[in-house]
Amino acid sequence: KISNGAFGNCTGLIDVEIEEGVETIDTQAFFQCTSLTSIKIPESVTSIGQFAFSKCKSLKDVYFGGSEDQWNTLMLNTGSDNPALTNNAAIHFTKNSAPKDFLYKDLNDGTIEITYYAGSDSVVNIPTEIDGKKVTVIGSSILVQGDIARDVLEIIVPDTVTTIADNAFALCQTLEKVTIPSSVTIIGNDIVTDYGNIKIYCATDSEAHKYAAKNGISFILTDEDNDPVKLGDVDGDGKISAKDSMMIQRYAINLKKLTPKQIRAADIDGDGRATNKDAINLLRYTINIKVKFAIGEMV
Repeated sequence: KISNGAFGNCTGLIDVEIEEGVETIDTQAFFQCTSLTSIKIPESVTSIGQFAFSKCKSLKDVYFGGSEDQWNTLMLNTGSDNPALTNNAAIHFTKNSAPKDFLYKDLNDGTIEITYYAGSDSVVNIPTEIDGKKVTVIGSSILVQGDIARDVLEIIVPDTVTTIADNAFALCQTLEKVTIPSSVTIIGNDIVTDYGNIKIYCATDSEAHKYAAKNGISFILTDEDNDPVKLGDVDGDGKISAKDSMMIQRYAINLKKLTPKQIRAADIDGDGRATNKDAINLLRYTINIKVKFAIGEMV
């Protein structure tokens, strides 16, 4: 605590740094410190007394150890007649305020877990940090309140996140696109509910790619070669044959790897995956059985 009138009328005082741990700046603590130009107030301060900075006419900069939200709360607990704080000085914040509409909790390793999204934006950008701490975990059911999920079209996960918990984005019927970076190495069960319209955007062989393929969810590989390919020509020899169908079958049962470009050529039904269903359709095409897909065309 800085006591009542502790530095009152100290006209030679220019710069002040208050140590962390001080909780109260009492009445008239810096009253009429006419040469005071800057002061550092720690995050620990929770109340400022009446007239504490009254007549500090030279005060230009206040450096606050917390966020803007914390400062605004502190101002509610600040006594009257402190215009130097409320009107005159520029306030500088050490920490960022919590992003709008996100609830979160602190983790033991000093990082943040997002626990709920309360906003109404159709595109949700998960923040990279809150209060100067990295966001590393997306918790369970962040879109759900009660039994109702928010109407979200797209979710973008930043590359600070390493873990996505069970059911993280589940039950959202409007969700169409989820971008998951390679930094995510742990993905829980049923992170999305696939109503037939979801695509996961991810890098080749990333945990998100493996998750989407394993769970039958359409995906777009963001690092793939986007040059046009001939649909069905998996081996790239310019022809479409039973060999291409066999490559898809072997890939579908994890006996062969395909490049992103080959997967696009193998994706006969356009669901973002190469499956036995694609292999069968391709084989039917090679023996002149009519199929409804644009096999042989550039895509």
